[in-house]
Formats: sequence, structure tokens, C-alpha cells
Amino acid sequence: MKDDDIEILDLDEEIIYTKKEIRVEKKVLINDDFISKTSLQKEEIREIKNKANEIKQNNKNVTSDNKKNKKEKRKYSKFEKIVLVSSIIFILGCFIFYGYRAYYYYHKSHDVVKSITLKDKLTDLGNIAYQNDGLYEKEGYFYYKGMDVNNYVYYSGRLFRIIDIDTDIRMIEDNTETNLVWG
Repeated sequence: MKDDDIEILDLDEEIIYTKKEIRVEKKVLINDDFISKTSLQKEEIREIKNKANEIKQNNKNVTSDNKKNKKEKRKYSKFEKIVLVSSIIFILGCFIFYGYRAYYYYHKSHDVVKSITLKDKLTDLGNIAYQNDGLYEKEGYFYYKGMDVNNYVYYSGRLFRIIDIDTDIRMIEDNTETNLVWG
């Protein structure tokens, strides 16, 4: 509100005129002077009221024009449009390129290799035999049976044969390393 604007307020059917602040009294503030409402003539009050209405209407028109001006879009030249579109394409290209690289190298360096134990590898359902020679299962206990069984494990420069698999793997060395006789 500008300094020379007057606003009319109607509070509880008492008309209050104010220039800078609202006073809830039966006095009128005009140009920083208080004048009693009774001392003003009805015609003067009407004039002030009409002037205030005109100012209010002008303020509404000015604010609506300002809103229209703000809503108007800026028109770009052909060169500005080309630069704008090429900038957007460049930024999107960078985002896609570096996003892909981040995704690719993150997953390449963070691959989780599932560690498979020897027990898991041997007790796989594909390795279990139901007839002839091979690995048999009985209530969670695995054992080898037959003459031609592939139950060899080469570990630390030595050759072992698997006997059975329970909670652990029981193995025996295929070649003897000592001159002691068993038993």
C-alpha cells in the first residue's frame, strides 16, 4: 500500500479509514491526523469513501496488469533455442554416460561370489546315485558305494579318497607316506 492510498474497512458496521495502520476506534486517520467521525459531514465521508474506492480499484487494476506481465513467457530467438536444446541434450548425455559407468563399475567391483564348499558341491542332488556305483544318501548321511567310484580329492600335493559325508567330510589318503604298517 502506498503512502497516499486509503483503505476502507468495515468492522462491526463501523467504517474505519486508515492510511498506514488500522485503528479499531470511532476515529478516522487521514494524513496522520485523527478526526472524530462525528465532526465530519456525511458528504465528506462519502467523498473520502469514493476516493478510497477509486484508489482500491486502481490498485486492483495495477496488480492484475502486473500479474499479466509476469505470466507472459519470454520469447526465445532461433539461436537461443538451438543452444538451449543442445545444452539439454549434452547434460542428459553426460548423465546417462556417467550413470552407466558408475552402475557398471560398481557392480563389477562388488560382485558377490557365492562361496561353495566341498560338502555342498559333493552333496548336490545331481551327484547322488540311485543304482550302480556312486554317492548314496540315507537320512542326511552320504556315503560312497561300489568299485568304480569317483571320490578322489587332490589337496596340498596329496591324493585323498572320500569315505563318507556327515557333518564333516571323512577322507583317507590314497598313497601311504610312511613305512609303518597299519595295525
